[in-house]
Amino acid sequence: MAVEETEFTQVFRGYDKDEVDKSINGLRRDIITANNQLAEQSKEQKRLLARIEELSAELEEVGSPTFSGLGTKLENTLRVAEEQSTRLIAQADIDAEKLRRAADDEVHLLRSDAHELAERTLSEARAQAARVLENARSEADDMVSRAHETSEQLRQDAARDAAAIRGAVNTEAAELRTSAKRDASSAVAAAERKASEILLAANTEATEARATAAGLAQETEQTRAEVAIELDRARAELAKETEQARIDLAAETEQSRLDLEREAAEARAAIEAEIEERRAALVHELDQARTDLDRELETTKAELARQREQSEVDLAREAEAARLKLQHELERLRAKHAADLDQMRADLALEQEQARADFDAESEQSRIDLDNQLTSMRKKTTHEVNRMRREIEKAHLDLEAELATKRDEAEQELLTAHQAAVAETQKFLDDANAELAEAVARTADSRAEAERLETQVRTEIAEIRDKADDEARDRIADAHTQARKLIADAEERTRALVADAEDRLSQIKIERDAVAGYFESLRGVLTQAEQVAAASRG
Repeated sequence: MAVEETEFTQVFRGYDKDEVDKSINGLRRDIITANNQLAEQSKEQKRLLARIEELSAELEEVGSPTFSGLGTKLENTLRVAEEQSTRLIAQADIDAEKLRRAADDEVHLLRSDAHELAERTLSEARAQAARVLENARSEADDMVSRAHETSEQLRQDAARDAAAIRGAVNTEAAELRTSAKRDASSAVAAAERKASEILLAANTEATEARATAAGLAQETEQTRAEVAIELDRARAELAKETEQARIDLAAETEQSRLDLEREAAEARAAIEAEIEERRAALVHELDQARTDLDRELETTKAELARQREQSEVDLAREAEAARLKLQHELERLRAKHAADLDQMRADLALEQEQARADFDAESEQSRIDLDNQLTSMRKKTTHEVNRMRREIEKAHLDLEAELATKRDEAEQELLTAHQAAVAETQKFLDDANAELAEAVARTADSRAEAERLETQVRTEIAEIRDKADDEARDRIADAHTQARKLIADAEERTRALVADAEDRLSQIKIERDAVAGYFESLRGVLTQAEQVAAASRG
């Protein structure tokens, strides 16, 4: 086999020496050439290793390595991981935007509820004030009407008393004129003059009573007009204060909404700018490193196959874990936010219900107190009027009895003596004048008592009206305070929601930086791979 495969010519004593020498010399030259090439390759290898170390140092300074030199499969895996992290960041931004919108919706809802509660409270306060004032005015009208009736009754009683006295005097005078016409003409004339004076006094008293009643009616009408004017003024002030409060509340709401939108826009712009800046820096670093690694790291593909597969598995597992963690955190935050919103709605509903119940209880108690006061006043006024009416009737009966007694005595005396009859007639006229004066005095006392009761009624009506106005103003002020408190609570909850959203955005940034740190760790893997490759070549 060796003889057949050799290239030398066979001679008598073996191979041709010259050919063997030529072949040996050629082999020696080839060995020398190979040694020279090996030396050059060693130099080139050392130069490449030095270049790799320089590139590694540059990678340490520049940042993350490129994906293209690590092989197609690892490059695709890393690209998928980068896309997944980008999607996670985008999803986090979407969730943050949803949280902002949910916070805005909740703020609008809370402000709407606060506006509605304020409007409802103000409406109830105005209605309650109107009812109280209407009841007070109705009671005042009733009291004035009863005072008018009492005054008219007193005037009529006085007129009847005067007429009765005048009739009795005229009757007595006529009887005396019939029985003693000749001897008592002067007494009859005096009696007629006295009767005329009594009639004039009675007419004068009736005129004064009518004038007093007219003055009382005019004063009552003036009081009613003043009450109406005061009520209109209070309503105008209440409407003005309500409109001003509504305008202030709308301005504060609009300003808060604009501030919230501006802060959200600034935060979103800052986040987008930071993401764009980091993305641009990463793209620049990747482009810068890709150009060098495409040429220098081709020889490391075989050595990095195992590390590539392991890195792929680890990256997929860590990416999945990060995604699950982020999804769990987002679900927890959504659940917490929903629970907070439900609790806030429940608290607000409870506060509204409690405020409504307190307001209804206070209104009912105020109405009961006012009814009790008015009932007591009505009873007291009715009792006084009845007492005065009984006194007047008693005086009238006493006067009639006394007149009858005196008339009998006068008739008896006229039968016995004409002179005694004249004297008794004069005495009777004097007594009648005294009784009439007493009746007039009692009428004046009754009128004074009626005026006092009227004054007391007007005073109590004014006090009730002032109390009702004060109560209405207090309730309106409480309603404004409660509305401002609800709005402040809503704004505080809004600020808390915005702060929570910002904290979540910060957490998302931290997780994004963690993903970027994971890509940084790949650089260590590449460095280790280069060291392994350098050790294997050495």
